[in-house]
Amino acid sequence: MRKIIILILAFTIVFSFTACGGGKENPPAETNEPTDMQNETNEPAEPQNETNEPNDPPEENNDPAEPLVNNNEAPASDFKWEIIDGGVEIKLHLTGDEEVHIPATIEGLPVISIGNLSFSGSVEGAVTTTLGIKALKKVIIPETVTRIGSSAFSQTMLESIVIPDSVTIIESAAFRSCHELTSVTLGSGVEYIGAHAFDGTKITSIILPERLKHIQYGAFFDCTRLIDITFPDNFIYMDSAAFHNTAWMNNQPDGVVYAGNIAINYNGDRRSVTSIEIREGTLGIAFGAFKNGTISNNNYDNLTSVIIPDGLIHIGEQAFWDCTELLNVTIPESAVSVGHGAFHETAWAKAHDGVVYVNNIAVDFNDTNDTIVSVEVREGTVGIHHWGLSQDTVLMSISLPDSVTQIAESAFRRNFKGGLSVTYKGLEYHAEMIIIPSFIYGEPDIESWNLPQEFYNMFNN
Repeated sequence: MRKIIILILAFTIVFSFTACGGGKENPPAETNEPTDMQNETNEPAEPQNETNEPNDPPEENNDPAEPLVNNNEAPASDFKWEIIDGGVEIKLHLTGDEEVHIPATIEGLPVISIGNLSFSGSVEGAVTTTLGIKALKKVIIPETVTRIGSSAFSQTMLESIVIPDSVTIIESAAFRSCHELTSVTLGSGVEYIGAHAFDGTKITSIILPERLKHIQYGAFFDCTRLIDITFPDNFIYMDSAAFHNTAWMNNQPDGVVYAGNIAINYNGDRRSVTSIEIREGTLGIAFGAFKNGTISNNNYDNLTSVIIPDGLIHIGEQAFWDCTELLNVTIPESAVSVGHGAFHETAWAKAHDGVVYVNNIAVDFNDTNDTIVSVEVREGTVGIHHWGLSQDTVLMSISLPDSVTQIAESAFRRNFKGGLSVTYKGLEYHAEMIIIPSFIYGEPDIESWNLPQEFYNMFNN
């Protein structure tokens, strides 16, 4: 009996040892050659495939056939929009969200323009607070946008804004009355800042990009905390009131005020000023920089001479407007751009009877006794500016040399007593056919009169 029990135990041990592989072989290499069980657990089961079909957001974002979409971008349904040349323009933001990430594309087209009043709290239909201010505090503008329209973000609660490098134009009042706006970063591509664009904001500093070409009237008006401004090196076109009532302007010393390389204003008692000498290195004189009448009872009543240095390129519109005693003006040959009315009603301009020239630009016309009926613009003249022809002018004919390439809008506009003929490149054009009140004050279609391209805007407002 004892032998039988021993045999049974021995058989059991041998069988167990054999079934376990002998205990001497290495286990399967799980990391290199997965077992059937591992393959089953690592492959998605059929129910998982059903939930991850193309309509599922994670699959859609990772599909290489579709552009990557930021999950934070607002859906197209949050906006009214329309297709314009080159892409999409946002027309109206429809929600009251405090944070908005404007989409880079809508229906596959790039969003290139933020339209006028599109996010403004002042537009009819906008979702606003009880004070009529839109609750928008943060907005992300995509790199596809090239234009920000007039009053686009006015009357919102924006706290900061980064303008991407793609934007070239910021239209008038774009961020006006954003009273919580304390930080503005302008992209390197900005070329134009419209009137009152940042009027009334709380920004303390601004860096103007090197590509900037124009800053219009009151662009930073009433930014009372704005003290630190970085101007681009080659900037020459600017309105004298662009920084009116800023901390920067109010802290300027008496004398000529410069914004970078532009002479923009004069601080102090203007009535005592007899001569102004613009400093060396100045490239431009701002629109209305020394215009009379901008400050009540503080006019340039005794200004008789102005010295403008070599190298200056641009003299802005109405720069010395109505400085009636200004007789002696030194203008360098480098001044190739002169705005209309730059020397209007000055003694210097009135000393020239007939066409008034600044270098090769015909900037004005004087007829002290209203007797000049015909003028011939001198050879070499390249530009004709607005002449400010009065109602009493008897001028009947103008002959332009072939050298003229630019004719300013409204160059010869006036209320005519009779017709005006203009001879240009051997052809004569009779203005009596088109100078009627509706054309003077309206939007005439004068292409039908077969005028050359240079004349299309010549008689308009």
